Amino acid sequence: DALTMADQVVVLQEGAIAQVGSPLEIYSKPVSRYVALLFGKTNLISTKLIPDLDHHFTDQKSGEKVVSIRPHQWR
Repeated sequence: DALTMADQVVVLQEGAIAQVGSPLEIYSKPVSRYVALLFGKTNLISTKLIPDLDHHFTDQKSGEKVVSIRPHQWR
């Protein structure tokens, strides 16, 4: 499993680099819907609903700014 063994991970999407970073960075701060969904279950929430979160990306499907929140992050 790349997330447990690697220091750096390169995520490819259709032959192009989608994101490069540590496994933790890619898991917790994905730069796209593709990367977020590639590494497990996640909730993509509009930043309109949760404006205080600092890391977001623009969803290519909706054009909306969203943040990825993993199920274990809910309190």
